[in-house]
Amino acid sequence: MEAPEEYILEQAKTACGIGRSKEKLAGYGMDSAYLDNLDTAIVTAANYMSYEEYTNKQESTTNSKNAKLAEAGKWGDGVKLRLELAYPTGRLAFPDNAEIAKEFPSVKFTKDKRDEKTMLEVIPSICSLIEKHEAELKGKGMPDDYKQQGLTFKTELDELNNEQEKLKKNRSAYTQERVAAYQKLYDKVNEINKVGRQAYADSAADLEVFKSPW
Repeated sequence: MEAPEEYILEQAKTACGIGRSKEKLAGYGMDSAYLDNLDTAIVTAANYMSYEEYTNKQESTTNSKNAKLAEAGKWGDGVKLRLELAYPTGRLAFPDNAEIAKEFPSVKFTKDKRDEKTMLEVIPSICSLIEKHEAELKGKGMPDDYKQQGLTFKTELDELNNEQEKLKKNRSAYTQERVAAYQKLYDKVNEINKVGRQAYADSAADLEVFKSPW
């Protein structure tokens, strides 16, 4: 099968239409049920994304995931900074604040901002910090819905990450399915034309209709 997919689709539609107009084909099993099945196969093939469309969807999902990861990173930075402002360290007057500041997973969070899987793990920890120090963080301007923002980031990031992994994992299988769908149409076009040339062997005009399009 070397023909472009769009051309195969066009020829399958043409062959199906011809099949419905040429009654002799029914004598070879190409009746309305056969042609209805071909119509279904045409719709199935047409619904597959092309290689370019699949690639674009994969890239778009990756870009969306990266953008959401960056937003989640800024959200976490907001908690970190407000925690530092609420509990200043490095002063003799605040000897306990250094331990409070350590509650924020700074080292891990630095990695989190580059890795969505780690970010998904650390967001709940940051949300727990928000609950524990809610009054102090709000005193430094933290919005009332800041924890919910983090939970929303987690949900959206998880969905985008799963979609990206699914697209990567299924790419080969999807391509094989699409190729098989178009191969089926290609074979059906050849089958209809072969039968047509036999059924209408005595008609030059009909023989022209059933010439191979490839």
